[in-house]
Amino acid sequence: MYPIQNTPIPDEAAYEETATLYRYIAEIDERLRPLGLTADVDGDLRGWRELICEKAPRFGVTRALDPDYNDLRPGNSYWIKILDDTGEPVACQADRICPSRHFVKEWLWTNRLYGDKAPPRQWRPMPLPMKNLPILSGTVIYGGGTWVDPKFRATNVFSDVSLGGIASRLGRLHGAAFFSADNFSATIVAGRKFGQLCGLQNSATFTRGYYTGRGADLDVDFWWMSRPEIVAQASEELDVLERLPAKYAVSEPIELAVA
Repeated sequence: MYPIQNTPIPDEAAYEETATLYRYIAEIDERLRPLGLTADVDGDLRGWRELICEKAPRFGVTRALDPDYNDLRPGNSYWIKILDDTGEPVACQADRICPSRHFVKEWLWTNRLYGDKAPPRQWRPMPLPMKNLPILSGTVIYGGGTWVDPKFRATNVFSDVSLGGIASRLGRLHGAAFFSADNFSATIVAGRKFGQLCGLQNSATFTRGYYTGRGADLDVDFWWMSRPEIVAQASEELDVLERLPAKYAVSEPIELAVA
């Protein structure tokens, strides 16, 4: 077993961190309600896979989160779904748990992230850089497969945070709160604004050329946040939200581009 925490922290401080994360989750729920939306968490990624295949066939399902290729089940993966007042999903994101001593080396360089049920007979390496990629250890959440219904892509829940940003936040908030995650990570098509839209704070060049997650050439960047950054962002945005009235806002639509 790998240690859950990179650096031990006092129990009281850990409790306060978790309380802050769940307060922010509750505040997001309050912000969704005036829009006729609710958020839910589902432990079966096959439901997410079916939704993506139906709603976003052009993008398709990334192998990193596909239960056909990975041992993904309740307890080691989950997906966020945002529902309209009829119960239909209008946004989603999938997340999986990757215990690791060095996430990039153990899950990305080995291609294990893209199919962990059995070692592959053949291995096609991705042209990955050696520098600027972080050492993420402990419990690492990998999130992706974000989708937003086109009718809702210009809907902001608060400030400049859209439904895609909300789905991403809820993914890492639940990971940090429930699974005591140490880090959150994602791979996103290079040159797009989706990393900033999601509120992610760190990025580096990942691959330029072949990308195993899609089985094709694709330029991809690696994005991540540490647990202290997740907690700090939650605390800062929560402080702002608790002083603002809930409202409906519209901004420029943005094309989603999660690898």
